[in-house]
Amino acid sequence: MGRLNPQDIRQLSRDEIESELKFQGFIIVSCPLKPDSKAVIQEIMHSSHKVVMITGDNPLTACHVARQLKMHSKEAILILNADSLHWESIDGSKNLPFDSTEDKALVEQFDLCVTGT
Repeated sequence: MGRLNPQDIRQLSRDEIESELKFQGFIIVSCPLKPDSKAVIQEIMHSSHKVVMITGDNPLTACHVARQLKMHSKEAILILNADSLHWESIDGSKNLPFDSTEDKALVEQFDLCVTGT
């Protein structure tokens, strides 16, 4: 692709970027939780405090960590897709429209993940 400046890169589509690739191998990135994190979060959750996660990570990473820490309690976690303004479950089985007047009811049924966007 030659040398591209950041603006040129942002204008490329995923299909353009991922075309004519040659498989070189896999890479695994792991950042395990601290050994006492789960116990501390559980202790806080069982006290009179509400636990929320604020992170700069990808929403799917945040949801994965929330599951590891057993921070979720509902049937599914919905992530707000800021581009098309709809709620979507991690596995894609649920897709609900965003409606600020109705979304308060979602908290009763789902754990929610909202991005900064």
